[in-house]
Amino acid sequence: MWLQIGIFGSLVAIVLALVLSVRRVRDGIISSTIYKKGFAIHMNIFSRIHNKAIENHKKELFSKLSLMLNNIEGDILEIGAGTGANFKFFPPGSSVIALDPNPHMEWYLKSNCAKFPHIYLKQCVTGFAEEIKEVQENSVAAVVCTLTLCSVSDIAKVLQEVKRILKPVSSER
Repeated sequence: MWLQIGIFGSLVAIVLALVLSVRRVRDGIISSTIYKKGFAIHMNIFSRIHNKAIENHKKELFSKLSLMLNNIEGDILEIGAGTGANFKFFPPGSSVIALDPNPHMEWYLKSNCAKFPHIYLKQCVTGFAEEIKEVQENSVAAVVCTLTLCSVSDIAKVLQEVKRILKPVSSER
């Protein structure tokens, strides 16, 4: 019986892989409300597990952000903020603009933000990093992006937007 279940499960996985390899089908599923809600739930759970696994590494990386923010004031834009997995690691007093294409992340994001009173969630933006109209040119001190660039459609456009919105920094300090 277990062999039959294993074979059936393998066949289902193969059929799903084939179906999802058709771009129209995959895009239709990924853009559906049910998928987006499910993905938000998944990321809320996954990010806690992921953060525990790499907590020391994140602390080290975000300590560098803290040092950088001593030299320039302003908001932090987080691209792909998801459910707020990085909030724990932001420096005290951080003002955060959270960008995510999935509108169903916002409830988890705000709920998780309440657990970290050392940060201020200035704005939640539903949108894509390739075109961040809601953020003005030369207006943010830092941009944070974790586990996101693999899912954007045009990395070059994202980096152009990052360059556009970052405040200029003088090296003459």
